[in-house]
Amino acid sequence: MLEELIKQSEKSEGKINARERSRIETRRRLLLSGAREFVKNGFERTSISAIAKDAGVATGTVFFHFTSKEGLFQEIALYYLTELHTRLRASNQIPTKTIEESLRNHTETMVGFIADNHEVFNIILNRLVLGKDGIKALLVEEQANRFREGITEGIFRDDVNVNIAAQATIGMLFGVITWWLNSPGNTSREDLIDTIMKMRSSMLSTSKKS
Repeated sequence: MLEELIKQSEKSEGKINARERSRIETRRRLLLSGAREFVKNGFERTSISAIAKDAGVATGTVFFHFTSKEGLFQEIALYYLTELHTRLRASNQIPTKTIEESLRNHTETMVGFIADNHEVFNIILNRLVLGKDGIKALLVEEQANRFREGITEGIFRDDVNVNIAAQATIGMLFGVITWWLNSPGNTSREDLIDTIMKMRSSMLSTSKKS
């Protein structure tokens, strides 16, 4: 998956010279090697030297491209979270007849993509390395915008702070999905999606407004 995401990113770079192509190829190998090592050993137990060895480069090359292990991991996380953000935006554009159907599409998209890439996301969600300055902030802002649109359309109740609601929603989603990834035997994917969808609907539906 990561290799596919990197290739998609590289398509927009246009024509480049041989030296730049070599730099991009080295960076690509480091990203793939880093992902393998992080999945195999976890973030804390992964060393820069192990990543360099897997990629077939000198240790200093890793620091040249990413400055630190944290920087490398954040770059890997960025690829996956950007793709998740893109897919969630696409799911929002699918025509639906009810808010429940829209929420189910959104929830299925998030759970499905994270589950399909669970080994990497298990680390990403546990660390939340990007914080307020990364893709998490974009997900929160997009959720807030959806709430604003829903309020304008009369779908969502208008007596809540949309920024707080968005933070709570994304925090809840990431938290419960992390729990599920760590203990998949506790419930099925369908039960997870169904419960999350119902919770999201009940929290903001106009029918619940007192």
